[in-house]
Amino acid sequence: MKEGFEPWTSQDNLLNWTDSSTQSTVGNDEDGYRYFRGAQMHYLNEELWVIVTYFAKEYTSPLKRLVIEVYKR
Repeated sequence: MKEGFEPWTSQDNLLNWTDSSTQSTVGNDEDGYRYFRGAQMHYLNEELWVIVTYFAKEYTSPLKRLVIEVYKR
């Protein structure tokens, strides 16, 4: 991590990174569990587009789906 850098976090914010030691609680067995770590992002016209991964259970389990989430500025 960059020296003196404070990561931006807020309670219940989906754009917070999922810690590598944390099991995701966002999702379910059918659709998969959301893990937000390294992600492709694109910013255009006041919108942030993010590709988010959903896994069967843990981050090392099979990938269930990719979701494009769109956030307005």
